[in-house]
Amino acid sequence: MTTMVPVRRAYVLIALLCCVAGAVDALAYLRLGHLFVANLTGNTVLFAYEASQRHWLLAAARLALVLGFFSGVVTNRLLARWITIKDPTLQPSTVSLVIECAVLCAFAFLGLNGYLRTTLLIALAWTMGLQNDAFQKIGPVALNTTFMTGDIEKLGTAIVGDHEVHRR
Repeated sequence: MTTMVPVRRAYVLIALLCCVAGAVDALAYLRLGHLFVANLTGNTVLFAYEASQRHWLLAAARLALVLGFFSGVVTNRLLARWITIKDPTLQPSTVSLVIECAVLCAFAFLGLNGYLRTTLLIALAWTMGLQNDAFQKIGPVALNTTFMTGDIEKLGTAIVGDHEVHRR
């Protein structure tokens, strides 16, 4: 969660992070079995469908990716807490970004077979959870960098205004 970032740089960083998440998600979907690692709404919907059709392995794979993303969020929170205590001069979001880059680079050159493919998918979902939590707020901007649903809702609220609606 970075602070003190000029608005222009915040938008550039957000755009780059969104591009990374989109590219990772698209590559995972197209090359690794039509599974999402960043946009998890698709996995949650398709998890229910696969389970209802008794396609247990595919349902389990989708659930594993949701849990991988969730564990990335939790990991980032714990990492940020630990860094803040151990070395307050270190920026937790920078550490998270370095970890994400290391994981992406490490897996970029590996084969895509069997258990390694499953490990890669879960690691990618984990890094997307790490990224999304690390960069919830960049300077004055608060957006998700790995999925659009929440951002679309925020845009609609910003356009119309967030005035409280009273029902009779």
